[in-house]
This record gives sequence, C-alpha cells and structure tokens, in this order.
Amino acid sequence: MQANMRQSLKHIKKLKSHIAKFDPQADNVSFVQMVRSQKPPRSLFQSESEPRHHKKQYKNCPYNENEYHMHMTLNITATSQAEPSEISEDTGDLEQWCKKWQFVMSKILNRDLSLTRTSSINTYDEHLTNDTDIKWSDQDLQTLKEQCLQSFAESNGRMAFAILLNRLRNDDHGLELNKFEFFELANLVEHFCDNVEEHNPMDVKSTKLVMIMTQSLYIRKENILDELNSEEKDYFTTTSQDSNANSETVFTYVDSALPKHGKLFLVDRIKHHPLWKSEAFWRHAYSDSLTQELNKFPTLQRWHSREEHMEADRRNKEITFSQLAAITHNMKEFGMQNSTIIDFLESQNLSLDKKLMLKATLGIYDQFSETETEISHEEFTNPTHSCLNYFFLQIRFNFFDIVLSLVSVAYLPNKFSSSPFSYIFHCLCSSNGNHIFFFFPLFLLLLKCGLTACYIQTEIKNIVCVQFDFKKIDANLFH
Repeated sequence: MQANMRQSLKHIKKLKSHIAKFDPQADNVSFVQMVRSQKPPRSLFQSESEPRHHKKQYKNCPYNENEYHMHMTLNITATSQAEPSEISEDTGDLEQWCKKWQFVMSKILNRDLSLTRTSSINTYDEHLTNDTDIKWSDQDLQTLKEQCLQSFAESNGRMAFAILLNRLRNDDHGLELNKFEFFELANLVEHFCDNVEEHNPMDVKSTKLVMIMTQSLYIRKENILDELNSEEKDYFTTTSQDSNANSETVFTYVDSALPKHGKLFLVDRIKHHPLWKSEAFWRHAYSDSLTQELNKFPTLQRWHSREEHMEADRRNKEITFSQLAAITHNMKEFGMQNSTIIDFLESQNLSLDKKLMLKATLGIYDQFSETETEISHEEFTNPTHSCLNYFFLQIRFNFFDIVLSLVSVAYLPNKFSSSPFSYIFHCLCSSNGNHIFFFFPLFLLLLKCGLTACYIQTEIKNIVCVQFDFKKIDANLFH
C-alpha cells in the first residue's frame, strides 16, 4: 500500500511540473495547420476511387471548372450497405447524400439550407463546396433529383433526406410553405414512404424524423383551397360552417385557438399511405424509441441499493408511459383506427389507470369494460378513497373537453351569465352525452369561479333531471 502511495505521489509531482510549463496563451495555430496538412479532410464531392489531388486532375480534365464541379457531383455513387443503427452523420457516404439532398431541397424551397454538421463540410478547397457559384441547368437538376429519389432504396439516402427535412426547424423562413413547396415535399415524402415500406427491416430511425416534420410543415388554407381533394375540402368546409354557426359561442374562441385552424399540414396530405396503417411499423417504432431512451441510463447491477432499484423502476415506468403517449398520439394523427390503438395499448404492460389516462387524452375511450367498472358501492362511498381519484380514472372525459370548459368560463357571453353551468353543459352534451359522472371534474372549476355548491347542485338537477344523493360524495369536494 505504501509503495503504491509513493508511486502515485511521483505521478502527481510529474503532472504538476507539466501543468506549470503549460502556457494557456500559446499560439497553436501552426500545430493545427501542420496536422491538417498531413491528412486533409475528404471532400464531399470525392468518391472512394477518386484521387485526392483535384487540381492536378482538373488540369488534364476536358471540362471547365464549372462543368467539372457539376460532373463530380452527379457521378457520386453511394456504396455503403450499413444498417440504420450504424448510421452516423460522420459517415462519408451519408455526407455525400446530405450534400446532394441539400442541392435538391434548396432548389425546391428556393432558400439555402445548412447541414447538421457544418464542420465536416468545410473542406480545404473552397471551390469544391461553393455551390452558389455553380450554374445548374434544368437537365442537371432533374438528373440529380432522380439520383436522390433512387437513394431512398438505401438507408444512407433515406437518412440524408430526413436530416435535410429536419433542418427546416432551424430555418429563418419558418415552417409555412407555398403551394409549390408543399406539393413537392408531399411527393418526396410519399416516395420515401414507398421505400421504407419495402425495406426489411423497416427504417424507423429516419422515418420518425420525417414523421415529426410532416406534423410541423403546413400551408394556409386560402393558398391551396383550389388544389384540395374532396375529403380535404369537406374538412375545411365543415370547420368553416361550425365557426360561423357558433360565432357567438365559445366554439369561436376554441376554433381560433386550435393549432390546425386554417392550416393544412403535410401529414394531412400523406397520412393515407399504407405505411402508416401498418401495425408492425408502429410496434417497431415504439420499440426503437423505448430502447433508445432506456439506453441513456446505466443498467443496474445486483450491488446497487434497494432505493436505486426503486428509482430505476420508477424512471423506466415514466419513460414507457411517455413513449406510449407519443407513439399513440402519432398513430391517432396518422389516421389509425381507434380500435387498433386500443388493442395496441391493451397489449402493453401498463397499469389500468395509465391506460385510461392515455385513452382519455386521445379521445378514443367509448365504453367501460366490466373489469374497469367493478367498483363496489362500499368502495365508492368509503371516505378513505378519494372521490377525485375515482372520477378522474373512471369518468369519460378528454383533454379537449377540459380546454373547452376553461375557455367557456373565460369567454362567457353575457346572455349565459345567469347560468354558466347550463352553458357549459350545452357546449359539451353534443360530444359527451348527459353522463352525470362526467361533470364532476367541472365542479372544481366552477367552484374556483365563485359558484356555490348549492347552486351547482340545483343546476345539475334542473338540467339532467336526475335525483342524485350528494351526501354520498366526499364532502371535501365542495369545500
């Protein structure tokens, strides 16, 4: 032990001497330049078989400088057969396809797009990466676009397209598209989905990026109304009629606050694709996302404490719930049937209350099962059980209803000021029926607004015409 300590002290003294000699203000530019000159970075226009000295080759090349750059760009071939899990942005072939897709996307969107890793693109030859000086003909652009579409057959090409599409998040132009951009991107995404569906196993990593962006990019209704299909026109016509018919009600305020009001998102144009109807794809996507999140934390071993195991178990359950919430929201957004989403949730190892919460949030919970309603009268009236827990777990309501009720109180018209609960009931009964239990979450909201418990009881009896014994409810609900 003493020998080891003496040896460690020697190492510490040696480190101190090196640190004392270190000059933080030293100029390391010459050293960096020397290292870079020994092994210059590979150009994005350079294939595996191409020599590194472009200028020597250019002197003997029959093309002029402009034609040479275009010739090198159009003749790059991707040879990598790496699986999606092995793809990284530093892969040479992926960088090449990113550069190609950058050309195509920049022309479609009529703006300059930067790649994710700009440091890997700054090569030693500025002429090889300065795309703005290159004059592209329509034929050359069409040839490059066809090559990019063919790249969808490979994982690198699909990931490159997903990366460039995702770069629109950081674009100063925003997420709104014009008519040409909208239809061009919709066409590219459909080609992308065709190849993902044919690929085995499915390339879910790049597909998830594309899936997110299709829910972000949109076009204004007035800019595309003449190009919509019958289903999309019916959707906008119905929305417009509802807004006009309820111009003096709360629906006007809710309709104007909804994120899709007056907008057509890219997902609305491509969600009919068979890829989004495949249960295998959604299960694969959920498994990939869950594994990716769980791997961010170290695996516990036997020697870890009981508290650490409990904390890890709690964290894993939260991760599982959040990933299920995300994937089911996407399933709903991309047109999956409610029955399929319910079957997917029921197949997961999730507690009953969490399943009910997800179903209620998605608005896909229609009927109670026998298992979910097996609560005895004694358990219901037992004061040790929280009344609120029972109602929030078993009562039929969703997120939209709660938002609607909040806006109802905030923007209450004068003609309903004498009976606010009647107005809220009028707004909700069309979608939720007159199920008496649904209104208990709204009781708290009305109490916060200054209404008395007696007034609420009177309104309930007058509207629903049901004699209900309020003594059976936890008294804390009205205090």
